[in-house]
Amino acid sequence: MKLQKNTRLALYSVLEFAAAPGRHVAAFEIAEKYGVSPHHLAKVLSELARAGVVESVRGVGGGYRFAGNARRLTLMDIIELFEEVTPP
Repeated sequence: MKLQKNTRLALYSVLEFAAAPGRHVAAFEIAEKYGVSPHHLAKVLSELARAGVVESVRGVGGGYRFAGNARRLTLMDIIELFEEVTPP
């Protein structure tokens, strides 16, 4: 399965949040690390926020942080937010 750019960015982002639990991660940090537009990444993070996976924190020291259930959320859950997955 070849994943769309948005899906890959969502997966990279969730992995960044998992690596720094409880820390607010700025979108520009992730965008810079993966060489993508911060504006494009913001759209992906907005979709993750609507799904309840991350939450946006405004202000000084703000950014995004993981808000989902770490014990129940799978990478496939993230993929299904951005891809149309059909059973084999």
